[in-house]
Amino acid sequence: PSLVGSEMCIRDRVRVVDDVPMPVPGEYDALVKIVACGFCNGTDMRIIHGQMTRQQGLQPYPTVLGHEAVGIIERVGKKVRNLRVGEKHIRVQGGSTQGSRYSSTHGQMAEYGLITDWAAMKADGLAVPPGAPMQPSRLPDDFDPVACGVLLPLCECLSAVRNFDIGPSTDVLVYGCLLYTSDAADEED
Repeated sequence: PSLVGSEMCIRDRVRVVDDVPMPVPGEYDALVKIVACGFCNGTDMRIIHGQMTRQQGLQPYPTVLGHEAVGIIERVGKKVRNLRVGEKHIRVQGGSTQGSRYSSTHGQMAEYGLITDWAAMKADGLAVPPGAPMQPSRLPDDFDPVACGVLLPLCECLSAVRNFDIGPSTDVLVYGCLLYTSDAADEED
């Protein structure tokens, strides 16, 4: 298989490499060209500094980082029915690193990833594996995929609101910040 670029981590060090195998999609998978991936100050930093356990999903070092990717579908497997070439999605899965010297801990800081059509698998009577990633989320065609990198952290905030039963009359302290820059926006001025 072809080799692609990726950002990988050896404990306490991060570097860009270009020898990660291209993901090979199965018959229920779509191959996705990743166009942007956020760097998570929580998960990715915990991986880098050795603060995540195997039980929490850490794979052996060196491992490919990233879990906030946005990508565009380039190719679909023969049994995919709910995903189309050209669609933009968040919740891209890191590709398999089988046969590589790298593992994949989420593995989305790469040139390519995969999306599985879990709905097609279920419709065909196949069980969705325990711990399978969430169903991918399609983005509207006119959304800037690079700007959409903030949607996954927003989803996590919404999940917290639901999990903690926060309502309109609940007092909440929002603490933190997000710095987002886009060269494309600068070019339009």
